[in-house]
Amino acid sequence: MSNQVRSPMRGKLYAIVAISLAMCLYAIPCFAAGETDVLPYEKGMEVFYDSMTGPVPFVISLVGIIGCGAMLIFGGEISGFLRTMVFIILVVAVIVQAGSVVTMLGGKWGTKAQGVGRVGPYQRDVDVVVGTYLRKTVA
Repeated sequence: MSNQVRSPMRGKLYAIVAISLAMCLYAIPCFAAGETDVLPYEKGMEVFYDSMTGPVPFVISLVGIIGCGAMLIFGGEISGFLRTMVFIILVVAVIVQAGSVVTMLGGKWGTKAQGVGRVGPYQRDVDVVVGTYLRKTVA
């Protein structure tokens, strides 16, 4: 026989660990049931995309392109750092302008697939895919 004395607290500890483990295992399906098809970072990306393709960034980037171009042409002697900053502003303005022009001309290359997109404030109709048929719905 061994000389070990079993502590009454040891059994309670095992019971607490077993109950905690069972609660964790039952909670996993609850977390899975609450998930949606939208990833958590997509909402922020949609807000950023909408704010970068509207009319205000279009005008700001147009002014930036004109201002930076005029400074590079008529600026005379400017330091290397200032010239680099002007080029960075010019590149960002061209990128925003290109995205706005593509969206404005009706190109949907950078947007969501047709029938999956959400309804915007200026869009009344959305094509919804139902089986193999397309039907128009009014939002």
